[in-house]
Amino acid sequence: MPPITNSCVTLALSAVALAALAACGGGKDDTGAPSASNEPTVVEVGPTLLQVENGSKLLRAGSEVSLRWRDQDTGPKHVGQTLATPTPAPAPISVVAPAPVPAPAPAPIAAPAPAPAPTPAPAPPPVKAPVPAPAPTPAPTPAPTPAPPPVTEPAPAPASIHGGIVVNTSSIPLAQPGVSTELLYPPGGIPPLVADPRGEGAFRLLCNWTKMSYDDPIVYPGQPGLAHHHTFFGNTVIDANTTPDNIRSRGNASCRGGTINLSGYWVPSMIDTATNKPLVPRYLIVYYKTGYWPFMGDGSQIQPMPHGLRMITGDSTAQGPGDGEFSCFMANGQGNRPGTWGREIPANCDPTDAVRTRISFQQCWDGVNLDSPDHKSHMATPVAYNSPDSSRPFRCPATHPVVLPLVTFTVDYDIPAGSSSANFRLSSDTYDRSKPAGYSTHGDWMNGWDTAISTLWGIKCMRERRDCGSANLGDGRGTMEFQGN
Repeated sequence: MPPITNSCVTLALSAVALAALAACGGGKDDTGAPSASNEPTVVEVGPTLLQVENGSKLLRAGSEVSLRWRDQDTGPKHVGQTLATPTPAPAPISVVAPAPVPAPAPAPIAAPAPAPAPTPAPAPPPVKAPVPAPAPTPAPTPAPTPAPPPVTEPAPAPASIHGGIVVNTSSIPLAQPGVSTELLYPPGGIPPLVADPRGEGAFRLLCNWTKMSYDDPIVYPGQPGLAHHHTFFGNTVIDANTTPDNIRSRGNASCRGGTINLSGYWVPSMIDTATNKPLVPRYLIVYYKTGYWPFMGDGSQIQPMPHGLRMITGDSTAQGPGDGEFSCFMANGQGNRPGTWGREIPANCDPTDAVRTRISFQQCWDGVNLDSPDHKSHMATPVAYNSPDSSRPFRCPATHPVVLPLVTFTVDYDIPAGSSSANFRLSSDTYDRSKPAGYSTHGDWMNGWDTAISTLWGIKCMRERRDCGSANLGDGRGTMEFQGN
């Protein structure tokens, strides 16, 4: 409430003082407007007595006016504690009763006679009986001011929880920015054909990780933040709004060869449950191989990857061993640590090891649909076939007759100092924590290749079955390494 000011602070009371005090009015706020809730009302009781309504005192002549009232919001106030006196208080006015008129001298006595009785002095004007003061109007009982809610310091934002897995994203390092140009070596040697008639043709490349988020443009297109936590590779700006139609028109490339490949590759993030932080992977190795095709005896031809294709492998809701593979990958490229390969994240890796994850996609396409409601059923796995050639006992099912390159993801994660692979869990591992981790591993792939380039290695490296390694496109041109990949 604004402070109250009143120019009439102290008066010696008289009949005139009553009028003076009444003329002072009530309190005013600091804008000069009357304060409706605090204005005291002066009520005349007699020539030497007054009552201040809404106050708590009877004041007599010669006493100081010390106004008090009760504010409806904040309780009793005392003028003397807050009021300034901008103008000098008027001089006290005393009320003096009129003196009685003295008796006149007696008239001379002409004859001896009794002296007449002296004329009595006129009586002073009768003092009116005090008019009983009207009963003061009781001040309304102020409504209790509700106590303000307690001020609570804002709690720190909790770590994000998706699917029951706590993920602390407060200190994720910045990813590499990628490149915006093609990075190819000039033509050189053409890779040799694979000598074994059932040997695999292969083409592979390394990619840096590009971002981490709760997006999944295949499962939740146009709906950012609905998925469990993912780690992305390839296209640097892939998000919930990425589609096969725009994937090549946005973002940089993080895979060898630069913008010849703007595909999106993503996996559930690996979480160190000791800190709830997602682990930054070393890299992604993407393998494109002939897979089962050399073992197919139906004369089918492997085809390049179709433009617009996207697919998912694995089961993010699995609660038992699935399609993924895990191992402790020893330092200096020495291979898997013996006894650690399996369908679950190994808990006994050496601190110098990396935890390696590996998962493959289905290889047979229905030839029509570039996606499906579950993002899997337009793809299928080869099935057994009663082939005339016993060494080629597989083929794609009749419902999915088109053979495509077999895509495999391999991702390595270093073990943070002071932690252990026993603390590792996938962001999609929402099942009972007493079970081993890793059952829900899966992978997502969206084609962002330059079609001419993917057709080139699809024919040269796959159909002709050449070992193109990690750099050669099959025609002698090589993909340049950059930013450590």
